[in-house]
Amino acid sequence: MAMQISEPPSSGADRGEAPLDWRERNLLSQVDPCLRDGVTLFQWWQQADRTRSFAKTMHLVEVLNRPEEGYSFFDRVELDPGRVMPVMGDVPILFYDRPKGREEVRWCREVERFALRYFLRITDQRLPQAIPDKNRGMGPLDRLGWCTRGFVSREGFGFKQLYYKLRGDDQIYRFPKDQRTAIIDTRELLTKYEWVVGKVKIFDFDLAFPMDPSLPQVSVPLDEEQYIILSSDFVTDAPQPYAGDGGSFSFGYAMLRPALDPGILAYGPGQFEAGFQVFDFFVARDGRVAVRMPFVVNRPDRILDLSLDPFDWFLDLLYLVTAGRAGYVIGPIEEALEQIPFRHRGFDPIFTGIRLLNIATLGVAARQFCISREQLEKLFLIFHFKQYYSMLVGTLQTWRQIADWLAPEQDLPPWVVNGASS
Repeated sequence: MAMQISEPPSSGADRGEAPLDWRERNLLSQVDPCLRDGVTLFQWWQQADRTRSFAKTMHLVEVLNRPEEGYSFFDRVELDPGRVMPVMGDVPILFYDRPKGREEVRWCREVERFALRYFLRITDQRLPQAIPDKNRGMGPLDRLGWCTRGFVSREGFGFKQLYYKLRGDDQIYRFPKDQRTAIIDTRELLTKYEWVVGKVKIFDFDLAFPMDPSLPQVSVPLDEEQYIILSSDFVTDAPQPYAGDGGSFSFGYAMLRPALDPGILAYGPGQFEAGFQVFDFFVARDGRVAVRMPFVVNRPDRILDLSLDPFDWFLDLLYLVTAGRAGYVIGPIEEALEQIPFRHRGFDPIFTGIRLLNIATLGVAARQFCISREQLEKLFLIFHFKQYYSMLVGTLQTWRQIADWLAPEQDLPPWVVNGASS
């Protein structure tokens, strides 16, 4: 039976079922297998982390003058009998804050409410922006002038909730548009929701070459998004202020990848075959708050997917020039093409180029200049650490701005409650 989707019952909308369009059907068909893989990876990581039994552990990043720690790793995980996946991970452990005059139990309760209810609503920040010049010129050459413009720059991560499934209910519901940035209290995943499908947009996602900031760089801004599955499998709500090991408040999500995704990018945000991300706010006995953010995904077998089929070129170009709006036409065609036996989309020029370069130089490119697949994977993990570090530091400003996180919502700033910075 085809999946059906409705507006949420609390919205007052007509409960009549509306069929899923191609894009929604393509996405939601992968919720169960992607969530299963993400949970399997999370449970495997928990065991490996306790015993430090990773195949290869590395320290790729250091933060001077701050008590930060963490590690990265490579390993292999059996997701299903006979299905072994090479994986890589990054586990930053960052100091967040410590109490200053707060009563112990109340401090722990504030951390709990902030972490599990509000954190995902305040993970993006608007940077200072210039006031538009009222006397600026008008016309096609306006952008070439020196008049100040009122464009908006953001950093961090922008989360939205799109669909959900209630416990004991086979129906899938859409979140109303005015509720999509007001991310649910993740504690409700323990009682109300079976899962929530969302999307995270990564702001300030630029690839710069060369990496040394002291050199002239070419920067390529990327508009990257990742679909995610919030689930109770990643939620911990254990308020034990300063007793035993302290309080632990965590939530997380599995990576969700559409079954079909036209385009040449084969790895990165939105293209992970399996993975998870968890945010664990830990309150120590002395009240110090640290955040551990384990992240595990499959290692790439390719970065780009360039097809040798001219028909594929046409579909990819159509998808690109229409900014994805042609997906409603391309989707059914792709679904049909996927049924053709032994159909192969193409090759990856990046990994192919690395392999050929090392063959030509007898391995000097890897040994002397670090041009290898493994080094590229390490760069991915370093970039991930930096992005999440910047995001977490940005949320700290909001955390300290609010005098009392246990206050009624009407006493909190609207942008904290609804998750939309104006």
